[in-house]
Amino acid sequence: MNEDRAIRNLKEIKAVFDKFAVDYWLDLGTLLGAVRDRMILPWDNDVDVGVREESWTKILSVVSEFKKRGFYVEVNDWRLCTSYVYRYITLYRSGWFMGIYPYRLLKSKNAVRPDIRESFLTRSLMMIYHLLFLEKAHVSSKNESLLKITERLINSIPKRLRKPLSKVVFFIMQILRKIALEYYLVVIPKHHFEKLETVDFYGIKFTIPSDVENYLECRYGKDWRIPKKEWKWWVEGAMPSLKSAHFDLRKE
Repeated sequence: MNEDRAIRNLKEIKAVFDKFAVDYWLDLGTLLGAVRDRMILPWDNDVDVGVREESWTKILSVVSEFKKRGFYVEVNDWRLCTSYVYRYITLYRSGWFMGIYPYRLLKSKNAVRPDIRESFLTRSLMMIYHLLFLEKAHVSSKNESLLKITERLINSIPKRLRKPLSKVVFFIMQILRKIALEYYLVVIPKHHFEKLETVDFYGIKFTIPSDVENYLECRYGKDWRIPKKEWKWWVEGAMPSLKSAHFDLRKE
C-alpha cells in the first residue's frame, strides 16, 4: 500500500534526524494531512519536512546515512541573489518522494524561505520526472487522457533506463527554473519554528510547528480545513493571508 510506504519512509527520516539531533517538522501537505485528516492525503505522492537553515551543513553531512538506508538523494543548492540561496533536498524510495526544506530564522519576528512559481513547462517536466522514478508510473492530473498516454509511454521504457533519463529531465528542469521562473520569499512568523510541538501520526510522535492551526492558515488560507483534491500549489501556494510578504528576489 502506498500509504504504508510513505509512513515507512517518514519513520526513516525521523530516525536519521533524531540520531543526529536535527530539529525538523512535518510541513505543507504532510502536515495538513497529519493535523486535519490524521492520514497521508490520498491524492498526495510526496512527503514534506521543514528544517532550520542553520542545520543545513549538518543535514548535508548525514546524506550518506540516507543513502545507506536505500534512498536516492538529490541536493539542490543555488544562489538567487546576494542574500538568498534556493535549496532543498529530494529523497526517493519505494515510489515516494520526500522534500526537505530549510527556513531561515531572522533576527526580526519572521522566518523566510525562497520559493518558486512553476510554469506549465516545468510542471510538465516534473510530472515526467516523477513518472520516470515510480516503479509503476502513476501520478494525478486534470488532463487524464494526456496523462494516460504519458504513463503508457514511460511504462514501456525499461527500468534500467529510467533513472538516467530522469537525471536528464531534472537537469533541463533546473536550468529552466533558474532562467525563467519567478522566485519569491515566503515569510512566516518565526514563533512557529522556535518552539515545536508534536502530533500522534500513525501511532508515532512527529514534531510539527507550534500554533499549528494559524500556521496552516498562513500556508493554505482560512479555508484550510476544507479538503481540495485539485489544489494548485504552484498558483494557490502563495500563502493567501501573507501575499504582501512576497517579492521577486531577482529584483533585489
